[in-house]
Amino acid sequence: MKKLKRIFSLMIAAVMVLAMNITVFAATHSITIADAGTGELSHTFAVYQIFTGTYGNGKLTNLQWGANGTTKTGAVSDEVVEAIMDVSNGTDQEQLAVIEQYVDFDSTAFATVTSGNSVSVDDGYYILKDTSEFAGKNEAYSLNVVRVVGSDIIVTPKSAKPTIDKQVKDETADKDTASNDNNGWGETADHAINEPFQFKLIATIPKDTDFSAYKEYKIVFTDTMSVGVTFDSIESVKVGNTVVDPYVEGSNENGYISTATTGLEGTGSNPWTITINNIIPYLAEGESLANGVTIEVIYNAYLNEDAVVNEPGNAETSNKNTVDLQYSNNPNVEGENLGRTEEDHVWVFTYEMPNTKVQPGTGDPEGTNVPLAGAGFRLYNAGGTTEIPVVAVTDEDGGVIPGEYRVAAAGETGIEMTSAETTGAFNISGLDTGTYILKETTTPEGFNTCEDVTIVISASHTENATGDSATTKMNMTMNGEQSTNNNILNTSGTVLPETGGIGTRIFYAVGAVLMIGAAVILITRKRSAK
Repeated sequence: MKKLKRIFSLMIAAVMVLAMNITVFAATHSITIADAGTGELSHTFAVYQIFTGTYGNGKLTNLQWGANGTTKTGAVSDEVVEAIMDVSNGTDQEQLAVIEQYVDFDSTAFATVTSGNSVSVDDGYYILKDTSEFAGKNEAYSLNVVRVVGSDIIVTPKSAKPTIDKQVKDETADKDTASNDNNGWGETADHAINEPFQFKLIATIPKDTDFSAYKEYKIVFTDTMSVGVTFDSIESVKVGNTVVDPYVEGSNENGYISTATTGLEGTGSNPWTITINNIIPYLAEGESLANGVTIEVIYNAYLNEDAVVNEPGNAETSNKNTVDLQYSNNPNVEGENLGRTEEDHVWVFTYEMPNTKVQPGTGDPEGTNVPLAGAGFRLYNAGGTTEIPVVAVTDEDGGVIPGEYRVAAAGETGIEMTSAETTGAFNISGLDTGTYILKETTTPEGFNTCEDVTIVISASHTENATGDSATTKMNMTMNGEQSTNNNILNTSGTVLPETGGIGTRIFYAVGAVLMIGAAVILITRKRSAK
């Protein structure tokens, strides 16, 4: 009997040891944050333990307050469990509004984990808070994630964010060669100085359920114009198909706010902004950000006298204009917390018409035409009926540069162009593609006035595949012949025969002699008669 009791005691002890071992080696699992995708930024999550418990059959039982619960120790009351369960069929936002009441976010997080890494935790109820540093970066925070952990889990950060695009409008006949838009919108365009045209800014919020977490959504377009571009006015602002009017204090608090004013000239580094503090009120009835929406701004501008000009064979791209977008990027907090996209670019080209006035000469090589100074010209449209006014180009000190002209800007009075001394040049910059007529309006003494000259400028232009540069190819013809410099010839006047030449003068001389002889005879006869 004693022997049986001893065996039974040993068995009880073994069971107790086993039970102790089960307690000591409680179940642990990993929470893994998925790797950031290509081009995505790494996320950092703080892991907060709300409850601990025992996981089995898909349920967490024996709930105790965890390290970051609002109550630090003891069993979780039925009231708390019921409050959480009451929103189990609600949206993520509705569930979080209740669950977050039971988390002490000011306490030290149970653990921290970053993209591509894991952390070990016990069975329990956890909330993961995105604590990444994304201010001013092109990334969005994930909505707080709640998980029941009873096995290894993987959490994929959700960071839906908008994109930005800038376009420029051109005439459809010579639009961007890579553009399929029949209305002339593309990444490149060409225009004359002082010719009005438009830019378009497009922010696209993609269809994604993550956006439904935002109670307000702010966007800020930051537009940077090159030194050769002048802002004129805002044409339109829309959220979807809804027109957004300018901000008016007290009556239109959600209207757009623009820092640009008429006549603002680009500097290449001093941007202007257009802001909508909350686009949600402009969504169509029954719509939400989760369905996706575009925000479009169209503004009017023109090239000024500082625009970089393309000559035949020159692919200069300095008239580059950019935009980026700041946007709400944290659905977990209210207030100012903005991400920022990369810049998007467009380019605007304008062209130079090189001209040289020449005369037949004995240049080197022999017979080469030589420059002719002092000829005056004016530029006209294709029909030759409307003058295109031009002005002289000046240097930094205000001095006129001989032979250099540009299309006149608003308020400037056009002048006659004069072929320069020594070079005979009268180059015209700031022209769009098209057909032009040059008319000689002042002819140098001793030369014949030349016939009107027809010059055609054509070009192709497109953004390069990298998206960070663009090129143009300009072509020019003069009177149908290919040209890189229009040599306009003046011929000398011809000495034509005149009436009253040498034969007549002889008759005058003979007549005079006869008259003198007659006078002498008459006087002699009178004297003889006496």
